Amino acid sequence: MRSPAKYFFWVCSGATISLLRKKECETEHSKYVGIGAAVFLTGVLAAISSGYAFSTVLQSGKLAIALGVFWGAMIFNLDRYLVLSIRNKPPATSSTWKEKVRNWGDVLIVTLPRVALAALLAAAITKPLELLIFQQEIQAEMPSLQADQRKQFQRELDTELGAQGQTTFKSQIDDLVNKNRTLEEEIAKKQVEQEKARQAAVDEAEGRAKLPAGQGKVFELKTKIANAKETEAQDYIKPRQDSIKANNQKIQDLTRDQQEAEQRASEESRKSNGLATQLQAFSRLTSKNPVIRSADLVFMAIILILEIAPILTKIYAKYGPYDKLLDVTEQKVYLEKDLELEDLQNDFQTRRESFERRKEVMTQIQDLVITDTLAATGNPKLESQSYRNLEDAKRVLIEQATIALTRPSENGSGDD
Repeated sequence: MRSPAKYFFWVCSGATISLLRKKECETEHSKYVGIGAAVFLTGVLAAISSGYAFSTVLQSGKLAIALGVFWGAMIFNLDRYLVLSIRNKPPATSSTWKEKVRNWGDVLIVTLPRVALAALLAAAITKPLELLIFQQEIQAEMPSLQADQRKQFQRELDTELGAQGQTTFKSQIDDLVNKNRTLEEEIAKKQVEQEKARQAAVDEAEGRAKLPAGQGKVFELKTKIANAKETEAQDYIKPRQDSIKANNQKIQDLTRDQQEAEQRASEESRKSNGLATQLQAFSRLTSKNPVIRSADLVFMAIILILEIAPILTKIYAKYGPYDKLLDVTEQKVYLEKDLELEDLQNDFQTRRESFERRKEVMTQIQDLVITDTLAATGNPKLESQSYRNLEDAKRVLIEQATIALTRPSENGSGDD
């Protein structure tokens, strides 16, 4: 009794089941079970890989599963076709080195395009699986990657501001802070001058000067100077305080813009957790961690070997009973169809010859009728009724000849 699993893997291998079931091909059963299992396993890995890749992009788990199954089925069918398209040749009767080189060249011509395509499929399958296997390490690397992305965003923003003829937010804020510091120093210097003039008048009033306290024109002069200095200081300090206030407002606005830009960069970096970002994080891991880099190479090699294994098995397998039976079956079909084509051509040629013979006979009948008609019209002894009968007979014969020429014989023979 046949095993359902064996039958299923035969189907996966692309073999012709009706031929593989025959007794002559019993020794080929295990080979095609192995080929079919490898093709099926590749499709399963492709479904898992693409399902995870779609789940990182799409929000719907059901849709990701459906697309993953579709992609796996497509890869399975493509691998099955690659294996199916390879035909083993019977061993060469000649063993000269030229024949061997020619045989190896034929093998390479068949092998290389299929192996290249299988390697490309292996790369497409491997990366999402690696992201799934090293998911924890990738998530640990994501904060560092996002921080670098924020810095990159800030550099791009600074470049954009520079292209618009503006300096960066930090430079503008630092420039305003320095201006305020200079204005504050100028205000402080003016206040010191004002305070010295006022203190001189106070000293004069309290007797700390040379003249008696509160007496003399010196006191009046110092008081006048102090009042003038105070008025001057107010006129000097007021616009600078207004400038400081305006600068502080600008600093607040620039600080808010800078914080908003940093917030946008932070949000963008948190949102960028898709497939491309994970691949970038994994690339950083492989460049920094030799263990992960080695594991990446080993895993890719395993998937590559698994992908090309059915193709190499089919190419380098010996020419077996199944291959011989397949060649014989195809040659039988070719010969039978060639015979059918030859019979059809012979039948067509026979019908064509029959048609030509009928055409020749009808032409002779027409010539005879025309000759008799001309002879009758030149004979004055014939009565008019006989002439009319002859005309009717001629018309009937011409109509029958026309019908015979336009309708081939039903049995294909030339006998009427």
